[in-house]
Amino acid sequence: MPYSVPEAYYFSPMLHAPNSLLPVLIYRSALPQPTTEASSRAHLEQHDWLWGGTFKAVTSHHFHSVTHECYGVFKGSSRLLLGRGPGWL
Repeated sequence: MPYSVPEAYYFSPMLHAPNSLLPVLIYRSALPQPTTEASSRAHLEQHDWLWGGTFKAVTSHHFHSVTHECYGVFKGSSRLLLGRGPGWL
């Protein structure tokens, strides 16, 4: 599989979300084809990501102070709000 160059997005600290000095990275078409939950899980685990389960995207504002989070879209598309605090739509 060819290496996918990620899109990088930086977010400044805000009152309700400290954000990170590290960027949010978006890799498009990075998962092996055909993209299934099983093939995606195997691919991520080969790169030392721990599989925490398969869930829908969280719809409430939140952040993790001591961990990273990886979202994978297996089919279709997804729309996420990143790096914002309350009152931002």
